[in-house]
Amino acid sequence: MARREFNIGINKFLLDAFKKAIINLKKELKLKQKTMAEKSCLDKRYIQNLLANKETHNPSLDTLYKLAIAFDLSLPDFVAKIMLNYTDEAVAS
Repeated sequence: MARREFNIGINKFLLDAFKKAIINLKKELKLKQKTMAEKSCLDKRYIQNLLANKETHNPSLDTLYKLAIAFDLSLPDFVAKIMLNYTDEAVAS
């Protein structure tokens, strides 16, 4: 596999894990999109696009931090939740 193809594959797994973590935490905490947007200071449309699987770019560290705040998590704890999903995705493929 070429390096570029490998990187695209890794990015897809990470993005899938990121989105899965957001969806799971949203359900677990019974948060509405509006509440997530308010707590994270992110635009509601951005949250909607993340949940609808429309955002395909890599989120910034600032975005990760803001989402962690919305879920009342530290950034390391939020990243750990993402990585749990990443491990599950990588093993499943």
